Amino acid sequence: RPRGARGGRPGAVDGRELFALRHDAEVQAAAWSPDGRRIVTACADGAARVWNADGGGKPLLLRGHTDMVVAASFHPDGTRIATAGKDRSVRVWDASSGAELLVLRGHEDKIMSVAFSPDGKRIASASKDKTVRIWKADGQGDPIVLRGHEHWVYTAYFTPDSRRLVTASLDRSVRLWDLDAIVAPIVLRG
Repeated sequence: RPRGARGGRPGAVDGRELFALRHDAEVQAAAWSPDGRRIVTACADGAARVWNADGGGKPLLLRGHTDMVVAASFHPDGTRIATAGKDRSVRVWDASSGAELLVLRGHEDKIMSVAFSPDGKRIASASKDKTVRIWKADGQGDPIVLRGHEHWVYTAYFTPDSRRLVTASLDRSVRLWDLDAIVAPIVLRG
């Protein structure tokens, strides 16, 4: 049997650690690039890092936040990265050079998650201020502000067609938002 194979299934692995990406502070989040060749990590030291997924080389440092970085997300084409955190900003970076391209501000408390839409045209940020903001990925115009949660919003994810958003909150609800229509969200409780 190959090393790590279970129950005689050729090629099965047992989940062994391949390598570790070491930080000097608490790691808040990690995300794969769309091509699987890089990993971005969000760190409590106020920086994000872009690593080679094979563990080789030094990470690309994304520094600009003034407090801990809590969330990170790759653009669907892998060319940009969005980060967000305790400083209440969303920052967009060039994934190759590490240059800061955009800073989005408006949240009144710590941002808990950030995500690009699958079509790459929008960014969603969920916050402890009980709102979710939908930004144009190029930073133009004012964001759409989704209100309705009664407590911190932990996460927001787009549907594969980029038209809807699901949010989850400490208020014990999940809300489904239609981003192309002005209608109340569907609220899931229980």
